[in-house]
Amino acid sequence: MSGAKSGLDYDNVILTVTTHEVDGKLRGIAGVPGAEFDTTGTLGVSRSEALGIPVALTFPSTTSLATGRVIRFIFASVLVGTLFIRQAASALNGHLRT
Repeated sequence: MSGAKSGLDYDNVILTVTTHEVDGKLRGIAGVPGAEFDTTGTLGVSRSEALGIPVALTFPSTTSLATGRVIRFIFASVLVGTLFIRQAASALNGHLRT
């Protein structure tokens, strides 16, 4: 399928997050069709770095692939453990009877 048929050839963005340099400093700009807003510190620029999401909202706040993998593994383990406990409880209290 070509880009024109799938709609990928058109400018159909809903939200843009970009940076612009103003007076030698980076400014974060969020835009919606027809308007742009200065979002420095929240979107676009955080701690003088061009970032889509601020450092304070990311976990881990530093770029560490190994730490990110460990954190995702812990959350996945908690999810699997919770689902296992729920299934065991459902089996014990009769919710899984046919």
